[in-house]
Order: sequence, then C-alpha cells, then structure tokens
Amino acid sequence: MSSKPKTQQLPYQQTNTYGYQTPPDTKDVETLRDWEPSMSPSTPFAFARAKNELHDSFNNVAGAHTTPAIRDAIIRSGEGELAMGQAQATREDMASVNGQKFGQLATVAELTNPKLVQTGSSGYNSQSVPGSGIGNALIGGAAQAGTMALM
Repeated sequence: MSSKPKTQQLPYQQTNTYGYQTPPDTKDVETLRDWEPSMSPSTPFAFARAKNELHDSFNNVAGAHTTPAIRDAIIRSGEGELAMGQAQATREDMASVNGQKFGQLATVAELTNPKLVQTGSSGYNSQSVPGSGIGNALIGGAAQAGTMALM
C-alpha cells in the first residue's frame, strides 16, 4: 500500500519593493544638454543681397531712366516687401530653433529621468512534505539502490 506525498499548504505571501534609479550622466548626455540650436546665419545676408539687387536694378546701362520720385517709390515698396519677407523668414527660423530646443530638453529629460525599478522580492509558497507509509519507503529504497548501482 503506497501513500501519496502529503502537501502542506502554506500561506502565499510575496513582497516586492521598488525604488527609483537615476541613470548615469554620460558625456553624450552632457554634450546634448549643453548644445544650443541656432538660427540660420544666411537669412540676413540673403535679404541684404536682395536689397542691394533692388537698388542696383536702377543702374541701367541701356539708358532707361526713371524719375527720382518713381525710383524712390519702387525702392520703398520693394524694401517693404523684403522687410516683411525677412521678418517671416526670421519667425520661421525662430520657430525651428524653439522646436529643436524643445526636442533637446525632452530628450535630455527622458535620458536622465529616474526609472522605477524593482529593488527586491521576497515570499514563500506551498511545499510538499513526504508522506509516511511503506510505499514511500520502497520507492526511496529503490532509488537509493539504483544510485549505488550507477556508481
């Protein structure tokens, strides 16, 4: 007559502990943190060149002349359009710089943000306790004899 191992039910309890871990500050993160985006330096030069071209357009070698009043009106109108274009280009450039700065700050924040990690775990569960009886003794003895025979 064999008996099955008895199982003793122990209360199950597990405790996990968590904490924040700050990532290391690397040279790459420092470089990214110190980076400053900049506006395109070519914008003012491009509009200065266009303004010079506007003024030079009245130096006509073919002999076509305009009155000083018409020339001044055309120049004022052209300079006004150039000023509006330059202001728009500067605003667009600044919006690009602001977007780059936001991306930089968001990336640095993500790279340096403390991460929630599991710092420990403990607990216990049910375990089997060998039962009593002749069947377990026979199985245990046979296993022991088999182990001795292999040696």
